[in-house]
Amino acid sequence: MSEIEQVQFREWVETSKGFSEDERKALNIDSADTFNEFWTDANKAKESFDRGHEKGCGLWGRHYQDSAALILPFMNDFSPIIQVVKDFGAPYGGIAVGAIFAHKGDEVQEHIVQIRRLCEELLNKNVDSIKRLNLQLKEDNAELQSKIAELQKGHDYDRLNEVQRSLDLNDFSEEQHYEDWNKHCQAVRIDDDLNSELLQQMRGPGLDTFRACDDYQTWSSSKQPCLLVLSGHNDISIDGPYQCWVSPLAAATVEDFGQRENPPIYAYYALTQNGKILYDVLPVILLQLLRTKASVLRDEQRYAELRTQLGKLQQVSIGENDRVSAMEKTAIRVVEFFTESETIYIVVDRADRCRDIKKADHRKTLLRCLVQMVEAARCKLRILVVIDGRSWRVENYRDDLGVKIEERFIMCTAEQRLKEQ
Repeated sequence: MSEIEQVQFREWVETSKGFSEDERKALNIDSADTFNEFWTDANKAKESFDRGHEKGCGLWGRHYQDSAALILPFMNDFSPIIQVVKDFGAPYGGIAVGAIFAHKGDEVQEHIVQIRRLCEELLNKNVDSIKRLNLQLKEDNAELQSKIAELQKGHDYDRLNEVQRSLDLNDFSEEQHYEDWNKHCQAVRIDDDLNSELLQQMRGPGLDTFRACDDYQTWSSSKQPCLLVLSGHNDISIDGPYQCWVSPLAAATVEDFGQRENPPIYAYYALTQNGKILYDVLPVILLQLLRTKASVLRDEQRYAELRTQLGKLQQVSIGENDRVSAMEKTAIRVVEFFTESETIYIVVDRADRCRDIKKADHRKTLLRCLVQMVEAARCKLRILVVIDGRSWRVENYRDDLGVKIEERFIMCTAEQRLKEQ
């Protein structure tokens, strides 16, 4: 609208009867003070009107009119800016104020951008702080877990020591036990009669051949617990039952375990020529298993059951049969600590020596205990027992061993012969 047109418009409004006095006043607003005065009068008129229309359509309309009251404080805030326009005079005031508001919008937009940037910076700082805090918490948690593990380990060994005392093995030494085993294996290796070049040997190709046989393969690859009793019969040309020609299999088995990067849980025992009894052999085997994984003793219920059987084993007045029963149940309790996912090995060389002429003959008793262990085990328990068949023909006592689960028991006879020429 041109300047002439604006002047003509204002004159027309002033002279026209179609406009009220208030509408003519609105056209002449050229400052914040004039607007405030006009707006105050309008609001007073509105309040008077509202009091007479507090229900129905009047009430509905009032709710929408109330929002207009928000404009007054807004205009007060911008009064200094609007006042500047007064120098330009009517009728250009409206145009100038609109321009100023547009400029102010740019400033507001800039402030919004700055606020957003500040929020992003704060957010990034908070994220970085949270990351550092999480890292610190992770380190603290790892340290705490390490301390807890140390405490648990100490607790495990406290229980292990209690079991060791209850098994009457206070003087047991793993190093000494390993040394005794090596001495036994060395004695087998240097036996001249047993190692004659004319006879078959359980080493090298001969050992590989035996390990490829069905009985050994069934035992070594069994998906369930299994006991292999290997009865070795020396050639008739060899005098005296001092060493057994299949003993090198037991030695090689233990040696293989020790050379693995991740050795399995295993125990071993070689009975000496002077003889041993059940209470010498089985406690050492059980202790070795527990020492390999003492953490299994955290199972409160199973540990309590084990302590009960150990208590019976320690009773002085207990009879031989009851003592054997307590030893068998103790062995079963130890085996039950290990889960289905674990594979456990026991190697016993020269079980035919498990007797003491002055005390007892525990050869069948030892085998019966081992049979019960494989039949009660949840884990993949594999037991290898080597017997000198000429000292004790175990084949004659198979029915006395209490085998109930046939697929978990294998008896194999290996006779030494002359090498084929």
